[in-house]
Amino acid sequence: MVNGQDSCTSPQKPGNEWELGLQSGAALLIENPYNTQPNKYAFNQGVYVRKDVNDHVSMKVEVNYASIKSTMGSKDMFTAKGVGKLYNLSIPVTVEYNISMSKKLKTFVGAGLVINTSQDSYTLYNFKEGYVNTVKTIKTSSTSGSIIFTQGVTYDISPRIRLSQSVHFIPRGACNCKQLGINFGIALKL
Repeated sequence: MVNGQDSCTSPQKPGNEWELGLQSGAALLIENPYNTQPNKYAFNQGVYVRKDVNDHVSMKVEVNYASIKSTMGSKDMFTAKGVGKLYNLSIPVTVEYNISMSKKLKTFVGAGLVINTSQDSYTLYNFKEGYVNTVKTIKTSSTSGSIIFTQGVTYDISPRIRLSQSVHFIPRGACNCKQLGINFGIALKL
């Protein structure tokens, strides 16, 4: 008789765990300097890799893509520059401190750095004598860096599948404004 352990269902030793995950979320952009509308929100999708260094410390690298929307319900935003769309690519790198609540449930707090690249695509209109005289489409981009603070929970629904929820605060995020957001994710533990 042969005794063996199925490597697909056995839990990893602490410090050897890697996660590859997908996440989606939303964020409120506070004090946005680009237009007269005080609040905007961004919906983001992304991928992440998390590595457990030991029982309490892990590192996480994310790549998130966000489209920034107006609270007025329009797909286009009315900015000081014209009517346009804003997009953001962010790469946060965080170190997280994990607190085990049970064998499957962990809470964490973390901090790190984030790089944001925003693209602003807008159309400039020149109204003259009651009709549009000139229409010009302009694209601009800007890159900025900031710190990021996170807090969240993870829950192992099986030895290989982990659900996560996190709240983050970026003092200078997308569009060079403060960002407060929430993400939900699902990951495969490798």
